[in-house]
Amino acid sequence: MERCRSLVEGAHLVFIESDQENREVSRLAVEVSGQKTHWWIGLNDKDKENSWKWNDTPVNYTNWKNGEPNGNRTENCAEFRRWRKGNAMWNDWRCSSKAHFICEQDVKSEL
Repeated sequence: MERCRSLVEGAHLVFIESDQENREVSRLAVEVSGQKTHWWIGLNDKDKENSWKWNDTPVNYTNWKNGEPNGNRTENCAEFRRWRKGNAMWNDWRCSSKAHFICEQDVKSEL
């Protein structure tokens, strides 16, 4: 999260809120980084085990790999991971692990 903010004001780790968005983020991540397979997204259960949220925003869509999340108190952050060619699925992982990250910035309209 802090890494995104240090790059662009108002940026944060990506929130993925639909299957369409999951597919698009997967496509863009591979396009930009090649075949890299691990990217941080903004989902975590740091405050309460198995209570996943996008920072302070409730989760309405998930795309966990079968058997995930499975890390109990040791894996509290979610990664976006390509298991094979195709769209990425999610995995819970240790927050201290190194991975690429996907940031997004909210756009403010000036009406």
